[in-house]
Amino acid sequence: MVIDFMNTELTVRQLVAREEKTVDDITFHLHRHLDNDFIVKDIRFVDRDGREQHYEERVRALSQARFEEYFHMAGLRLAEVLGDYHLGPYDEQTSPRMIFVLKK
Repeated sequence: MVIDFMNTELTVRQLVAREEKTVDDITFHLHRHLDNDFIVKDIRFVDRDGREQHYEERVRALSQARFEEYFHMAGLRLAEVLGDYHLGPYDEQTSPRMIFVLKK
């Protein structure tokens, strides 16, 4: 089994609080922040019909240690942790991903 998740430690450290992105002539206003154990992204924009749109994305900020607790509780054994899609080793300080390779 493989589970792919963001490297939470790096993501929180590099969190961009406010950002604007324009895609197909629509400007998206993004606001990111940490709320308890969640990384929250607030997305606002005006659609092509002139209606204001608002979405919120919430992702639990799970650490490697927390994942390992969950794996243990589920009876899974951690075989390897990779840090990117090139299958490089995981480094909490620099890896963009936490890719867990698990066995039953």
